[in-house]
Amino acid sequence: MEGGGEKTMANLIAGGAGIEMVNMLSETHEFQDSQTGFRVEQQTSQDYFRLYLCPEVGPHVNWIFRPHVGAHVAVVNYGISTDVVVPDDTNREKEIRQNLRSENRTVFGYDLDAGSDFNFGKWFIEGGTRFSKSFNVPQQLGGGAVTIHPGYVQIYVGIGGNFSY
Repeated sequence: MEGGGEKTMANLIAGGAGIEMVNMLSETHEFQDSQTGFRVEQQTSQDYFRLYLCPEVGPHVNWIFRPHVGAHVAVVNYGISTDVVVPDDTNREKEIRQNLRSENRTVFGYDLDAGSDFNFGKWFIEGGTRFSKSFNVPQQLGGGAVTIHPGYVQIYVGIGGNFSY
């Protein structure tokens, strides 16, 4: 295999990057004064954002079915925000809103995944399973928040693009 080793190795290793955004909790509690009918809402939103980079090992050639494994490094942000809102039922833009608390924590993590993609030339559909782990995860971001687990297994589906070099 003279001269073919570099091309063969390049077809086995590829770079990958991805973004995940998840709203873990979106909750509204309504409080109303029984005598005046005055209504106040407490709105809570808890979000998860993850940016990751990785090498993937597998046949990255023009096959329709391409299995792969990967190891990603990630930057993860967990955030929660709670607002008190006095709604205006006639015009939503005239509501009165006050932020009670906003907290964001950024941590680092990694994941290991195994999956495959269905190649359609310049783009592909990808799916698989992934074990993700984050370090220094906040235990709880406030009352009523969804508990954050530092390690978990997920099933994923995505769309990607093929780039030649």
